[in-house]
Parts: sequence; C-alpha cells; structure tokens
Amino acid sequence: DLLLDGLARAEREQRPTVVVVLGGDAMGRSRLCAEAAAIARDRPEVTVVTGRCAVEQAGAPFAALDVTLGVALSAAAHVEAQAAIDHARDRLRAALATRCESGPVVLTLDDAQHLDPPSRAALAWVAAHCDDLPVALWLFAHDEARDALGALSPAQVTRSLGPLDPTSARALLRHALPDAPAVDLDTLAGRADGNPFVLEELARMYRDEGGGADALPVSVEALLQARLYRMGRSARRLLKRAAIFGRQAWVEGVEALGADVAALPSLREAGLVALKARSRLPGCREFVVHGGSLVDVAYALWPDARRAELHA
Repeated sequence: DLLLDGLARAEREQRPTVVVVLGGDAMGRSRLCAEAAAIARDRPEVTVVTGRCAVEQAGAPFAALDVTLGVALSAAAHVEAQAAIDHARDRLRAALATRCESGPVVLTLDDAQHLDPPSRAALAWVAAHCDDLPVALWLFAHDEARDALGALSPAQVTRSLGPLDPTSARALLRHALPDAPAVDLDTLAGRADGNPFVLEELARMYRDEGGGADALPVSVEALLQARLYRMGRSARRLLKRAAIFGRQAWVEGVEALGADVAALPSLREAGLVALKARSRLPGCREFVVHGGSLVDVAYALWPDARRAELHA
C-alpha cells in the first residue's frame, strides 16, 4: 500500500514521489519490488520501468540509470563538471518526460545500495525540480544504504522490512498450509524466527516432501542447499554457473561454462530467474537470479580450485 500510495500521490499531484524500502537479507525486498511493479502494470496508463543496481557498476557514473532507462547520461570527457551535470539532468528529464506523455511512470531500482553516487544525485534532483512529472520513484535496498538513501527528498517515505511477528508468521503458514496441524505450524514459525523467506521455503518443503516439521532443515543455508538439490540436474548446473557471474549473468556465458540453457524456462516459471529487457553486453541475453542468498549458496557448492578455474 505504501508504494501504491506513492504512485497515487504522483498521479494526483503531478509531481515526483519517493519511497525507499530497506531490509536485510531474505526479508523480501526483491519480491515486494516485483509484486508492486506487477500491480502497477495492471493499469494500462501506467508505465513501469524496472532496474537493478549491480555491485560492479557502483563506481561507474550514471551506470544504474543508463542501463535502466536506456539513455546515455554522461557527457563527453572534455566537458567541464557543471556542464556535464546539466547535460545529465536534461537527458534524464527528457527520458522521463517522454514516458510521462501517456500517464504516470513508476521507476523501480532494486539493490539500490549499489546505486552509483551520480545516479543518486540525479534522482534527488528529479525529486526536487521536476514538479510537473508524475513519477513514482521506488528504491529497494539493504539496510546498509539507510544513510545514503535517507535524504533523496525531504518528502520521501522510508520504511524498513523486518521479521514478522509470531501472529503474522503463523497466519502466513496457515494460508500456505491450511491442513497442517497447529503443532507443526508452531514448530515452523519458531524455526523461521519471523524471516519471510524462510517461512515460505519451510512451507514449500513441508507441502512437497511431507514427513512433518521436525524433518525439515533448520537454517537458511540448509534450506537453500536442499532446494538446489531438489532441482533437476540441469537447473542446478545452470544456477551454479550463473553464480560465477553473480546475481546477474548471461545466457551465453553460463552456456560457455557448461550449463544446459534449456533449463532456463523452468527456472523462470519457478520465479528464480528473470530475463532483462536490455543487456549490458550487446548480443547477449542477460538474466537476474532472484535471491542473493541462493546465489551465495550455489557459489559455495564449487570447490575452491574449480571456482578459480571458472573465474579465469
């Protein structure tokens, strides 16, 4: 509701609004981003532009906005500093204004803890000076970005995603497992410690495997390892090779490392990966693996020596 309220205000007041959502690992930031964007897309007059900030681009000026909006905001190297800033602002405003011609715009940036400083400053400028553009800026970031993203706009709304309280945790489990005994729901809720991701994984394993709550893994890492090994061999091999690149990888790259890319559709259907509309490598198809923790666990499955060979 907080995000959609921001969109409603942008549309009603015909000016930019900013909502920043913070949260730790596995607290559901990326899922919230995707679900809110999907709801906004259901309105035909709303244009939704989604992006993800890559850690390797954190030091590249305007990298996040260049890739997300498909525009080059940086000026030529010989241009003086203020002229380069004005150039970037003009290009950014023009790109947003074009998209606003048919209605309000939602611009989402996930993993915004990696947002490069020039892009961050440009978004702050949009919030402060583009009063005629109905743009809802939604930024999703790790808690570590609280200071960096806390002052984009004096009117911004910032919220933190934390663990669910016991009542909410049990309600989520009851919705997912309507026929499970109350004692099993209590066991699962206590084991998850309010973590939404762990709750959903435990519910999925309970439903798929049976055996009762006591038979399920007791840690996030163990849950993810179990999920990887429950996948087909081709899907697991693809994710392990995608992890060599990080959360964002390329179809052609994982194929070159020995993955069977025919497994990609099943991973997309399961909500584990998503193809990007634009790739940072021309001629290659880029995709995102949802869940940094899943990438970390898949990466850790490689022996050190083999991992080094693949990076080479």
